[in-house]
Amino acid sequence: MRWQKNGYELDDDRARLDMEQISTWLRGTYWAEKRSHEDVLRSWAGAAVPFGLYEPEGMAGCARVISDFVTTSYLADVFIVREHRGRGLGLWMMECILAHPDLRTTKWLLHTRDAHGLYRKVGFDNPTSRVLERPATDQM
Repeated sequence: MRWQKNGYELDDDRARLDMEQISTWLRGTYWAEKRSHEDVLRSWAGAAVPFGLYEPEGMAGCARVISDFVTTSYLADVFIVREHRGRGLGLWMMECILAHPDLRTTKWLLHTRDAHGLYRKVGFDNPTSRVLERPATDQM
C-alpha cells in the first residue's frame, strides 16, 4: 500500500526501508535506547507490516505493526524525524496504518509514555480492567 500527502509518502514496502537509519533513530528514543542494533533489526524483521515515511530527500519516519491479521495488532516504534514533526504527519500516519486493508478489522494495542493525545484522536483509549501486562524479563 502507498499513501501520499503534501510531498510525503507512506508505504509498507519492506524492501524500501533504510534499516540502518531506523536503528539509529530508534536507539536514540526512550523506548528503544537499550536495544542493540541487532535487536532492532530482528524486531523489524518479525513485524507483520512495517511502514516507512518518506520525503523527497529520504526517510522521514517509520512505524511497525505486529499482528495475526485477524484479531489483534500491536503498534510499535512510531517515529518521525524532529524536523518533520508538527506537520500533522503522526496523525496522518496513524490514519493510514489503521486503514491498511490487512489490519483495519483488528483490535489494536500500543504502549506510549508521551503521545496519548495523538493516539486518542484515532480511537485509542485507556485499557479496560480485562487487560493484563507481563513486563519483559532478562531471566528465562
